[in-house]
This record gives sequence, C-alpha cells and structure tokens, in this order.
Amino acid sequence: MLFAYLWIALAMPLAWLAKYLDDKKVKYVPHFIIFFVGYGALILAAACSAWWREMRGADHTWDKTLKSGSVGVGG
Repeated sequence: MLFAYLWIALAMPLAWLAKYLDDKKVKYVPHFIIFFVGYGALILAAACSAWWREMRGADHTWDKTLKSGSVGVGG
C-alpha cells in the first residue's frame, strides 16, 4: 500500500514536468515521461493546473482560428 501512495506522489510532479517540457517544445522526453508515469497522471496534472489558474483569475478566452475560405478538390 505504501508503494501505491509513493507512486502517486512521484507520478504527479513527473506528469507536470512532462506537460511543462511539452509546452516548451522539447522533443521525445515528454513522451518517455508520460509512458513511464501514465496518462492518468498527466490528465490530473492538467486539471490541477487549470484549477490553479482559475483560482488566480485567469482570462476565459478561446483562441480563434482564422479560416481562409479556400478548399481544394483533389483528384
């Protein structure tokens, strides 16, 4: 049981590190960390980060994508 609690305590900071490195556009290292600690820890780290930013009063904006209006028909 102690191992399970220690694993969770270790996986959360490592998942946050993977998220941070991915935001900084580091190649390959975040993928290895996520493989090691698991995807669930990454989702939890992202949710905790969002909650923390919400408590600090982050802006509620959505980045709008620009549409060019052109469509190519291949063939």
